[in-house]
Amino acid sequence: MNARVLLSGASVAMAFGVGLSLFSTMAGADKIQEPTVEFAIIESATSAADTAPAVARIDASAVELAGTMATPNPCYDIDAGLAADGRNLTLTLTATSRGGFCPQVVGAFRYTAKIAGLESGDYTLVVHYDYPETGWERETHEIQISAP
Repeated sequence: MNARVLLSGASVAMAFGVGLSLFSTMAGADKIQEPTVEFAIIESATSAADTAPAVARIDASAVELAGTMATPNPCYDIDAGLAADGRNLTLTLTATSRGGFCPQVVGAFRYTAKIAGLESGDYTLVVHYDYPETGWERETHEIQISAP
C-alpha cells in the first residue's frame, strides 16, 4: 500500500529555511484548508457480502467511513485518493495487483477512510472502486454527509 506524507505549513517552511512569521504573512489568515484522507486496510478476507461504504463516525474534526472493497483475488494493494470541488468530494480507491502466484478466490478488504478538514455543512461524497487491467467495472457509491 502506498503511504502519503502530509507536511504542515510550518514543517515546509522550516525545511526550506523560511521563518515562520514570514510564512504566516505570505499564507494569509483566510486560507481554506483542503480536505485530507487517511486510509487504512483493517482486515482482508476471501468474501465480501456488502461492499457499500457507510459513515461509521462523524464529529467536528472528521468523517470516518467504513467499507469493504472486493478484488479479483487477495493479492492486491489498494491506494486512496481524495478530490474536492466545493461541497462535492470524490474518494477513489484503486486496486492494483501485486502479481505473482495467488489463490484464485475473490479477495475482500475491509477499510476505514477518515476525511478531515471539512468545513461545517452538507456534502455529497462519491466513492469509486477502480480495478485497472482486471476487466472489472468501476463500482460507485454516493453518500450524503453533514459535517458539524
